[in-house]
Amino acid sequence: MTAPADTPVDPALARAALEVAIRAARKDEAYKAYQAVRAAAEALFAQARNRGVPQVELRLPDGTKLGLISIRKGADIWDVDEDTLAAVAAGNDPADFEDVIDPKALRDREVIDLVAARFPELVTARIVPVARARYQREWEENGGKITDQSVGERVRVAEVEHMPATGEFAYRPASKAGTLIEEAIDAGLINEWGEVPEPAPDVPRPGTSSVATGEAAVPHAPGNLAQAGPGHPRKRKSQAERDEAAAAKLTLLLESLNLGELEGAVLEWLGGRPWTGSASQARTATGVLADFIETAGDDYGKARAAILGRYDELHPGKEGEPS
Repeated sequence: MTAPADTPVDPALARAALEVAIRAARKDEAYKAYQAVRAAAEALFAQARNRGVPQVELRLPDGTKLGLISIRKGADIWDVDEDTLAAVAAGNDPADFEDVIDPKALRDREVIDLVAARFPELVTARIVPVARARYQREWEENGGKITDQSVGERVRVAEVEHMPATGEFAYRPASKAGTLIEEAIDAGLINEWGEVPEPAPDVPRPGTSSVATGEAAVPHAPGNLAQAGPGHPRKRKSQAERDEAAAAKLTLLLESLNLGELEGAVLEWLGGRPWTGSASQARTATGVLADFIETAGDDYGKARAAILGRYDELHPGKEGEPS
């Protein structure tokens, strides 16, 4: 089911979804960066799914549809009352049981050799897997209850605990989504982190007067693309300028976050190992760190805790060493 076009969307959630689409379009050349973006996006998507948001429709700022992200709900973990299940199954059909050796006995070499002749008490009965699977389908469809044929009523044999969403999601791109994304980035409509660039300031048209200075406006030079108004493209930064800006932004973010001894490990986790400080690594790390900060409401302390917590979760026991 596609979400209505006019449904309000959390800006941070929308940006995270759009950034996922951008990275997916470039996954052949930036697979590691895409995986890092997914990890950061899952933190946002988990919160959204737990608030009841099952999908995020991807659109460019001009309304062009890019696809749909479906956020999977958390897993259902059933706590089965084995005694009640066994009692009901025995009354329904004794043929659903089979004799098996208690698993604890299989750790004893002597029991393995002599169980049939000398340890008959270790032989227990269980519901055969095929029959148990049939009962499981029934209790999952009926809120933990299965039919007791002896009384013609359903009996509860299991309780379910609905786990919170993890943020895991599936991305289904629209036709030519990759081409549309690259064209939008090239046109300056969005950047590669899913951000919408700030609009260029208004510039008077040739031959008009400047209200602020009272001076005549200078006509635009043929090569000047920084013109305002509809239909006029904005001047685009060179690749070197964008790389320099990304590196500068990353430096500022790291100084504000103060990741300490784990800074190098976190950078390798986000940008790829080994960390060389390349423009591509800087842009990737900057985008993911910015997402953590935005999710924390620009609270750098909370963002730092979230970053290190996520790192520890993905790299248990790796003190400063990314896996």
